[in-house]
Amino acid sequence: MPVIGMDGLNYSPNIRDAAISSNLCDMNGESIGKKERALSDHFAWLWKHMRMLSKPDVLDVKQQLPYKLADYRAKPVPGSCLQPDGLFFCQGVKPVTFATAHIILEAKWPTCENGFFEADLGKIGDYVLRIWTEQYTRSFVPVLLLHGGNVTLMVFTRQEVYVAQLGPLCVRQSRYHATNSAHIAKTLQRIWFTLTLSTSAFGNICNISNDKKCLKFVTGLDITQVERTADYSGDNVIRLVERIDRPVKIFGRASYMYKSKFGGCSAILKLTWTPTLCYPEGAGYSIIGEACLGYIPAVLLSGVLVKDLFGYRMEFLVLEDCGIQIDTYAMWCRNRITRAEQFSATLAKSIKTISGCLAKAYIAGVLHRDISAGNITINNGQVRLIDWGYSRARSDINIPNLDEIERLFAFDNNASIMEEYQSDSWTGTRLFKSVQMLMGCTERSLVHDLESLFFVGLYTLATFQGAIDPKSNDLPLGFHCLGNKETAAIQVGCLSTENCYLRNFGIRDCPDAIARVFDSMYRTLFMHNGQYIGGYMLDDCNYERIIDLDIASNFMDTQILLSDSCNNLKISSSQQLSKSVLLANIQPVSNKETSSCNKKIATRIPRISRVEFANQQRNQAALAMDKENTNAGSTQSPAKRAASTHTPGGATKNPASKRRFN
Repeated sequence: MPVIGMDGLNYSPNIRDAAISSNLCDMNGESIGKKERALSDHFAWLWKHMRMLSKPDVLDVKQQLPYKLADYRAKPVPGSCLQPDGLFFCQGVKPVTFATAHIILEAKWPTCENGFFEADLGKIGDYVLRIWTEQYTRSFVPVLLLHGGNVTLMVFTRQEVYVAQLGPLCVRQSRYHATNSAHIAKTLQRIWFTLTLSTSAFGNICNISNDKKCLKFVTGLDITQVERTADYSGDNVIRLVERIDRPVKIFGRASYMYKSKFGGCSAILKLTWTPTLCYPEGAGYSIIGEACLGYIPAVLLSGVLVKDLFGYRMEFLVLEDCGIQIDTYAMWCRNRITRAEQFSATLAKSIKTISGCLAKAYIAGVLHRDISAGNITINNGQVRLIDWGYSRARSDINIPNLDEIERLFAFDNNASIMEEYQSDSWTGTRLFKSVQMLMGCTERSLVHDLESLFFVGLYTLATFQGAIDPKSNDLPLGFHCLGNKETAAIQVGCLSTENCYLRNFGIRDCPDAIARVFDSMYRTLFMHNGQYIGGYMLDDCNYERIIDLDIASNFMDTQILLSDSCNNLKISSSQQLSKSVLLANIQPVSNKETSSCNKKIATRIPRISRVEFANQQRNQAALAMDKENTNAGSTQSPAKRAASTHTPGGATKNPASKRRFN
C-alpha cells in the first residue's frame, strides 16, 4: 500500500515492482505523479486491476464491473471546457461526454488534516451542473472524491449534498499500522459495490447513454414509466429530433425541451423537474384546456414520472409544435422587409388573442405569471400562449374535477397555492414584469399579466424596427434592467407622458393598427379618470387599478370580464366615472400617518348590475355610431394626434400621417 508523502506517494516494497512497471513510481518507490496526479494515477491503476480480476484477493465477489473510466486530466471533456480527473461511463459508449457519464471522479491533494476545503466544491459543482444540463433523466449525481488518501462518495441532489466516507486507499506515514490493510480492503469492497449498481441506482430514470433515439411511455395508475427504445412504432412512443437550447437551473424548476415526432406529427417534448410543493404545468393545462382551446398548445400526452424524489417531482408533456417565438418572428419579418402595416396588424391581432386567453384562463382559475416574448408563438398565422410552468391556481374560486387533477399530477392544490403565493412578486421575466410586481405586490391578478403583455408588444415592435438586437445588450431606456425597484422607477418615468412614451421604448413609427391597441392598453393600465397613476403604483405596490371596459374593448373582448369569476377585479364603464363620484369616494389605503403631499389613496367605485351595464353599453354604442357619422375622421386619439403633428424639432406634419418619432 502507498504512503502519503509531502507532495506524492511512496510505494511499499511488496508492490513496488508492479508500480514501477505501470509507471507509477521510480526505483525508490516515489510516485512519478505529484499531488492530485499521484492520487488519480493510483486509483486508475487499482481500477484497472479490479476490472481484470474476476476474483480479486481483497474482494470475494464474482460480479463484473459494468463501467469504464475515461481520463480527462490532460484535455477537456468533449463539448465543454471542464476537466474532471475522470468520468465513469457504460461500456460501448462513444464519445464519453457529460451527456453519457454516470459518475464523476475528482482528486484533491490533502491541504489540511481533514482533507479538503469547501472551496473545492465549486469546481465539482460545475461538473455536476453540466451533467444535469445534459441529462434530462438525472435525479441526482454521484461524485467519487479522492482526498488525503481517502475516498468519499458525494451525492448531489437539487437541494442538498449527501456525503458517505468509503474509507482509505493510502495511509499516512505517521499512522501506519497492520490494520491499515484491512481498512483498505473494506474501501475496495465498498467501491466495488457502488460501481456494480445499475444506472437507475445512480439517479437515471432511464439510461440515456445509448444511441436509441425514442422514448416509450407506459402509463400506470399513478405514475408513468419511460424507457429508451429504437422502435418508433407503437402507442405513446416519441422520437427525439433536436434539443431546444435553454438554461437549466439546479434549484427550482428545471425544464428540458426537445423537438420531436409523435404519431407522425411535429411535437415538443417537455420534461420538467419541479419542487413537489410547486404547481405542476400539466395541471394548469388540464384546468384551462377547454376554456382556452385554440389559444394554448394542444396536450398530446402528459403524466408524472417521479412523484417525490429528494423533494422534486418530474412530469412530462408532449405538446403540439406552436412555431416560433414572437420576437423571433419580428426579426424574421424585419429581415424580409415586411411592410410595417402588415406586421403591426399581426401584432395587434396577437395582443388581442393573448389578452382573451389570459382572461379566459383567469376565469377558469389559473394565472400565467410569466408573460414574455419567448412565451408567445406564431405558426402559420396562429397565435399561442405557451409555457404555463410558472402558473398557479386561484384560491378564490372552485375548480371542477380538482381531485382527479391532483391525483394525476401528484400535488396538493392548497399547499401549492400557498407556496406559489409567496413567490408571486418575484415570479416572471424581469424585462416584462409589471411595475407593481417589481415593487413587491402581494395581490397578483389579471391586470399584472396584461401589463406584461403590453411590454411584450412594445418589445416586439421595437425589435421589428431594429431598436432591439438580440446580439446586443444596448436596449432602449424603457427596457433597462437594474434592481427591481430601480427598473420599476425607470418604467414609470418612461410611461409618464402619453404623447411620447413609445420612443422611450425604442419605437419610431407606430402604424394605426397597433397604435390604437397600445393607446387603449396604456389608458386602461396606467391612467384613471384622465390621470396618470404611475406614482401611485410606486408608492403602493398593491394599489387597486380599475379596468374601464369601454377603453379596454380596443384590445380585448371585455364581455369575458363580466363573468362572476371576475368579481375580485374592479371594472367600470367610463360613462360612470364622473369626477364627483371619484372625489366623494377617495379613502386612505392604510391607517398609517402620511404626509400631506404623499398620501396613499384608493378609489372606491360603486358597482352597477351587469344588466344595467349591458343596457348602458348598447346605448353608448348607438351614440358612438351617430357621432361617427357626423364627425367622420375626427376620432384620432390624443396621443396619436400629438405624435403625428409634432416632432422634437418642432416641425408640423400632416395630422393624418402615422406616428413618427425621430
